[in-house]
Amino acid sequence: MALVTSIEVRSTAGLAQDLAWLDSILREAIEGRRQGAPDVLPGVYVSEREVDALLARPSIERPTATLPVTWGSRQLESLQDRFGLTSFDIATVLLGLAPALDQRYARIYAYLQDDLTQPYATPGLALQLFAGDLEFRAQLRERFQPTSPLRALVLLGLAGDESQPLIGRALTIPERVVASLTGHSGPPPALEMRELVLDETGMALVHGAAQAWRQALATQRPVIVIKGEPGSGRRLAAEKLAAAIGRHLVTSLEPSADAIRDAVLADAVLCLVDASHLFEPEGSEERWRFEAAIACTVTPLVITISREVQLPQRFGGRPVRLVSLPPLGMVERGRIWQQEAALAAVSLTDQEATMLATTYRLSGREIRLAVERASVHDGGSESVLERLAPSAKVVSSTNLGRLGQEVLPRFRWQDIVLPADVAELLKEMIIRVRHQPLVFGEWGFTQRHARSSSLSALFAGPSGTGKTMAAEVIANELGLPLYRVDLSVVVSKYIGETEKNLAQIFGEAESSSAILFFDEADALFGKRSEVKDAHDRYANIEVSYLLQRMEDYDGIIILASNFRQNMDEAFVRRLHLTADFPFPDEDARFEIWSRHLPPALPLDEDVDLRLLAKQYRLSGGNIRNACVTAAFLAAAEDSRAGMAHFQRAIRREHQKMGKLLLNPAEATS
Repeated sequence: MALVTSIEVRSTAGLAQDLAWLDSILREAIEGRRQGAPDVLPGVYVSEREVDALLARPSIERPTATLPVTWGSRQLESLQDRFGLTSFDIATVLLGLAPALDQRYARIYAYLQDDLTQPYATPGLALQLFAGDLEFRAQLRERFQPTSPLRALVLLGLAGDESQPLIGRALTIPERVVASLTGHSGPPPALEMRELVLDETGMALVHGAAQAWRQALATQRPVIVIKGEPGSGRRLAAEKLAAAIGRHLVTSLEPSADAIRDAVLADAVLCLVDASHLFEPEGSEERWRFEAAIACTVTPLVITISREVQLPQRFGGRPVRLVSLPPLGMVERGRIWQQEAALAAVSLTDQEATMLATTYRLSGREIRLAVERASVHDGGSESVLERLAPSAKVVSSTNLGRLGQEVLPRFRWQDIVLPADVAELLKEMIIRVRHQPLVFGEWGFTQRHARSSSLSALFAGPSGTGKTMAAEVIANELGLPLYRVDLSVVVSKYIGETEKNLAQIFGEAESSSAILFFDEADALFGKRSEVKDAHDRYANIEVSYLLQRMEDYDGIIILASNFRQNMDEAFVRRLHLTADFPFPDEDARFEIWSRHLPPALPLDEDVDLRLLAKQYRLSGGNIRNACVTAAFLAAAEDSRAGMAHFQRAIRREHQKMGKLLLNPAEATS
């Protein structure tokens, strides 16, 4: 019988052969119906003659139809093999597919079902055509249940809802399946992959997993879970695993049966991206549907996760295998900086790449974003490094939410007045950060000094002596984000809550290379007390926890305290550097006064900064505030800033400190 198709079909010879077989089955069913109820208006009017014929006809009209052992269509044959389907399943798919190729089948289906409003195939029609035996029909009904391969893998659907009788619901074939069976599916949704750099440990893990996967694929069908930080090369590892077994890789952001079906149709490995939620203790309907689909197919599955979760031993009836990728090291980050810069048609020297890799602990994706944001093509007179550093800083910025506040560094070396030994110590901090690759890398100190990338310092001294300002100078010099930790929110009276807050702070800050600045740190890092009750014991546990997190932190920690004597000695011993910020003497105060008055400020001739420095014993913070206040007082009078304005501003500072300033002589006492 010639077929008139409504769309062009590639490789139609095999499909035509299968449709010819379906035609023979339909023709036999039509002849049987004509003999049983030859009515003028079938499906519209039920006559007495038809009722008598139906009652006289036995329930079992004929033996079960002989289903093909092999199908003429290569696509149908492949569908059966890849999804593990039965011949009845494929015959049902062909039944649902036929009207999409030729509308005449709709009229035939309506006639056979004695209902002109049903021009579609149904489970009842499939059972009628392919399963003549009543007992066999009852068994084959299971092939239309939600957990069957046909429905779990969305190879066909049933119109309507589950409350309607299954046998009369319309069979629907998803367009993706129709396209695949007619040779019009096109390429699968391919993964756009940029080559990242995995360190030797990571590559060894991938190769080991690939070898184990090849060995187990035929029997165990394992689910491979790849765990690693974002940008650590998880999807690259998934692609290499797929290549190891000769498959392509398709990705999905959502765990759906459609994704599994499309991967199987493409004969590819499915990669679920960032699907940690699949392994949460409380399972969702989405998870159960996905597991049911996984259990129905042999397609390889890779799931990438970015956080620690409790993995089950089996998922979808398959064993789970974990591949953990280490975070990118400094050397790998340097190579990625050079690769991404080269893609932007610029070059970074080894030294420049190492400096960026050391300063900013970015993932491969974040490095790529930093290069794109930097607009390295048109930087004018700036060097490539000068253009990349600010962009890297923006990308590395994090948000500690309610637990911390980002400080925008305003000050540089020329803005701060410090004793020579303190200034030298701050410069040593910067040196330690910038020269880590040489000392801990090439010179091999990493082998003798664990946690070598951490750097902690204590800034101790009275309020207003420049501790916060010094932290801003360091952040500016290194180009790193600076976060002030809000200790009033971090410290909690509830057991375990403080440790939880600290874990969030260190975790968020480490992913962004941020400098953590704990102001008034003695409130949190105070001396451990003698254990007299449960509260003391838990307080000491908090201190010990802090010690451990400080040593593990891959970045810079600055503790500021007004009272060094209150600091726990264990903390002080483990700090890399300590700096004492003294109260400024007369010469230092004069220098501070000079630096905090901008050149554009109109000064009266009577202003004597040396006299102010001598008569008023103020900290740097007080002097900075007094300069601003005096400027506002002068602006209000539309005059130059004079000595009277500065003295009124100084009086305000004393009032804030709770001191009564009677005369300049008392101010120096």
